[in-house]
Amino acid sequence: MKKLTAKFLRQHNACAEAAEWARKNKLIGKGMKSVTDACIKDNHYKWAVWLLPHEMNKKNRAQFAVFCAESVLPIYEVKYPHNNAPRLAIQAAKEWLENPTKDNARSAKNAADAAAYSAADEATADAKNAAYAAVYAADIATYSTEAAKNAAYAAAYSAAYAAHSAPDEATNDAYAANKTEINKNIIQFGLDILSEEK
Repeated sequence: MKKLTAKFLRQHNACAEAAEWARKNKLIGKGMKSVTDACIKDNHYKWAVWLLPHEMNKKNRAQFAVFCAESVLPIYEVKYPHNNAPRLAIQAAKEWLENPTKDNARSAKNAADAAAYSAADEATADAKNAAYAAVYAADIATYSTEAAKNAAYAAAYSAAYAAHSAPDEATNDAYAANKTEINKNIIQFGLDILSEEK
C-alpha cells in the first residue's frame, strides 16, 4: 500500500468506524505518513498502529512487535517484578531476529506460550496487555502480520489501561501523557522502519 485505498481497508478488515473516518477525512489516496499524522491528530493511535505492520516485511514486523512490547514492558514489571515471562518472550523474539532458525522459532513460541499462561493469571488489564505484547512479539517467529499487529495493539491498550487505572488524578495525568508518548514513539518507529525498507 503506497496509498490508502478503500480496497485495502476492505481486504484487511478495517473496522467500520476507522474506514468511515478515513473517508470523511479524505485520507483515501493519501500516503502512510499523511494517514498516521491524521490518526495522531485525532487521537486514533490504535488505528495508526494497526495500519503500520501491513506494510512491513516479516523481519521488520518482528522488530516492530519487539519495540511495541518493550515500550510497555515496564508497565507489567512494575506490577509483577518477579515474573520475567514477558521479558523472556521478547528475548526469544530478538534471538529469532538475529538467527531465524526453526529452533529459535520454536523457542520463541514456547516463551510466548509461557508469557500468555502467566498473563492469564494476572489481574489488571494494563499488565495483561503488556504481557500479551511480549507474547505476540515472540509469536512473530512463527506467524506473520497478525502477530505484529496484535503486539502493537496490545502495547497501545496496555498504555491506555495504565492511564485509566491510576490511583489519583495527578498520577492519571502523568500516565495519560506517558500513554501518548508511548503511542507516538511506536508510530514513529513503524514509520522509520517503512522508510528504511524503500
